[in-house]
Amino acid sequence: MTKISVILPTRGRINALITAIHSMLDNFSNENDIEILLRFDDDDLDTVESVKKQINDQRVKFHIGYKHGYAKAYHYVNELAAKSTGEWIMFMSDDSIMKTKNWDKEIEKYNGRMVFLDTIKQNMQYPIIPRKVFEILGHISLSTHCDTWIYDIGKMLKIITPTSIDILHDRANITGNNRDATFESSQKQQMTDYRNPKDEALRAQDALLLKEYIEGGL
Repeated sequence: MTKISVILPTRGRINALITAIHSMLDNFSNENDIEILLRFDDDDLDTVESVKKQINDQRVKFHIGYKHGYAKAYHYVNELAAKSTGEWIMFMSDDSIMKTKNWDKEIEKYNGRMVFLDTIKQNMQYPIIPRKVFEILGHISLSTHCDTWIYDIGKMLKIITPTSIDILHDRANITGNNRDATFESSQKQQMTDYRNPKDEALRAQDALLLKEYIEGGL
């Protein structure tokens, strides 16, 4: 059996978050081999209390901390990755719904391999990566565009692997749902903030470290 850690930063989305959590748990086959790590801002305690009243499951971990904001969302991802215990780390958002039954079985096929798993037609929007990546790099991403950071490194190393896992991104510009402050903040983070020489160099450095590991250099 393989333990999978789902990291899920969230803010102010009580109903959407609960739907996302249930979709992950209800479609998981090995019920004791998943943990969902939630990260709330310390000024969003009403959301925390509301979710706790509706989710009473030891597999769901509540973490509360400093408000970094969407522009520094990578801090949330890195913090949760550091607290995770799974062999695989999976990104999830609070406006997403898992559609695939027994989705963990698909991940288990790749145990022991340094591959970045992708969901159906998502271009690594919900990347699933070995925990070893975090152990080697000390982080998942150094940019708010965490999924794109992983995607670019995966492309450099040619280790992106498609799976049959299907996740619906239930966001305003796709389904018309969840048009809120979080969505509006995400729209302000343009890719021009991402494609800069400093970050390109940092991604190249991450890719080199992983390449050395893959080739037996570490």
